[in-house]
Amino acid sequence: MSDLVEVWAGNRFTAQLVHSALVANGLEAELDAATSSGAYPVTVGSMGEGRVFVRRDDASEAMTIIRELETEDAAETDTSEADEDELPRRLNPVWFWVALAILIVSVIVWIVNGFPIP
Repeated sequence: MSDLVEVWAGNRFTAQLVHSALVANGLEAELDAATSSGAYPVTVGSMGEGRVFVRRDDASEAMTIIRELETEDAAETDTSEADEDELPRRLNPVWFWVALAILIVSVIVWIVNGFPIP
């Protein structure tokens, strides 16, 4: 690939996701060699940085795809926070124990009365 431009720089794991998204959308993309796993998979500072490159002709399309990914990520974050408020309430565990106690007492009474057939 000649005439490459950088379209993403940041966390190496995110760079791998961006690279995959660009390739999935039909763009030829290159992931910086420093981001690949090596003997020392460090994720701190510049050793944890990832960079994604595309051809100059594909740069605007790549940036559009990256913006869409960021928008989807933000929408998922907002939705997950809203879902927490809308989760159905669980049955209070106290009612479980009350029902279990009633069942146990009923079985004990049934046994003490000599197993009467209803």
